[in-house]
Amino acid sequence: MNIACIGALNWDRKLRLGQVLQAGTSNPVCQLAGNAGGVAFNLARHLARLGAHGAHASRVRLLSAWGDDPEGQSLQHAAQHAGVELLGLCREGQASGQYTAVLQPDGELALALADMQVLQQLPETFWALAESAVRQADAVALDLNLPAVGLQRLCVAARASGTPLALVAVSAPKMAHLPTDLRGVDLLLLNRDELGAVAQLGDLAAGDVASVWPHLQQRGLRALLLTQGADGATLCLPDGLHPQPAPERITALDVTGAGDALSATVLHAWWVQGLPVADALAQGQRAAASVLLSLDNA
Repeated sequence: MNIACIGALNWDRKLRLGQVLQAGTSNPVCQLAGNAGGVAFNLARHLARLGAHGAHASRVRLLSAWGDDPEGQSLQHAAQHAGVELLGLCREGQASGQYTAVLQPDGELALALADMQVLQQLPETFWALAESAVRQADAVALDLNLPAVGLQRLCVAARASGTPLALVAVSAPKMAHLPTDLRGVDLLLLNRDELGAVAQLGDLAAGDVASVWPHLQQRGLRALLLTQGADGATLCLPDGLHPQPAPERITALDVTGAGDALSATVLHAWWVQGLPVADALAQGQRAAASVLLSLDNA
């Protein structure tokens, strides 16, 4: 199976606070090792690993843009090492995407800072390449780091070619990138903060999933997966809402990357293994739990 992931390829840094974050003052931290990241890269990396062997083998392409800086070179090497075929643009005179996560002492995210200018004002050559990747793929995942106009264009291309398509949210502010027309989108994956942003942008009276899901259905969305951390997840399908409790309550060592691991595992189980999306979700929750218990989430 050929899968295309389109979106962010960043250089990630993690800082761990020595004590609970105090706003408006200097906070002592220790810096953890930097590594390649970005939602689309993380999805591609997990999908390549899951599809590396056996009856459920898959070929994974990543389409993104990076800068002509040392980080850009490292990102290209990281994609190759992960078994991902990297396509896209090296943008001269621009810095590669940067993401910095500041973690509380208990591993919870205190603050995240993202510089994604390399993905803004992309030339027509990029979008033509992206449309071609959508048409050639058996399934496509787009992250919402991409500009809204470009995302809408790729959604139209997927609908025209009948390519299964998933949209993966990246943050509450970037829910403004969600296309207005969601026809042809098979699944949107997001968390509670991102769901609340959809409600605000849609001027909905309530930000709960029971209110937001009908709104997104009217825009053409076929299914919604809301992740709720320790409270599990809710799968929204045409026949209604299907809550799924978390497999077990665990003490997280590091939350970084758990959401991307869940998303990739769900997509692999659904697209490649052919499981019903509810069963795919159970696999994804187990994958996220294993990430939460690891201090090495590169």
